[in-house]
Amino acid sequence: MLATENRTRSRIKRILAIALPVVGRQIRTIRVHGAILVALLGLVVSGFSQTTISTGGIQGTVTDQSGALVTGAIVPITNTATGQTASVNTNSAGAYMFAFLKPADYVLRIEARSFKTTRLPITVKVDQTANGNATPVVGDSSETVDVSASDLQVNTIQATVQGVLTSTQITNLPINGRNFLDLA
Repeated sequence: MLATENRTRSRIKRILAIALPVVGRQIRTIRVHGAILVALLGLVVSGFSQTTISTGGIQGTVTDQSGALVTGAIVPITNTATGQTASVNTNSAGAYMFAFLKPADYVLRIEARSFKTTRLPITVKVDQTANGNATPVVGDSSETVDVSASDLQVNTIQATVQGVLTSTQITNLPINGRNFLDLA
């Protein structure tokens, strides 16, 4: 009986001597792949959590002097710094919208049949939707009416509390250590 036990033990030792290095390599491979997967997952999650909004928009309604909606008006927009243009038409509610605009100064033109062309300067700020409501004047569309708008202190389009800080304002803030992350 002792001889068979010794033979069995020696067989088990030989099998383990062959199998353990293979199993050890597989475990190490699984650990390495797992670590890589966790690292990639961390990068993806941190990328999503640090997204910032760097655009704004313009939204408005075109009505005539009596308050009636002006549908089908052409509303081209021009970035005054770059000269880039885009255009939309007002919908059945007289509304139009430009989304994902870079912060800059823009000029809107409202072109509708039986109305003078109206020019409206608008400043787009980060994460804000500017008010672009307009009331064109009845007349020949070849004539142009320039509308000068002042900055509204109350945003009637978005119900959020927000603001844009200039570099001078940030510099003058009483922040200990001047860490920009303290602003968030």
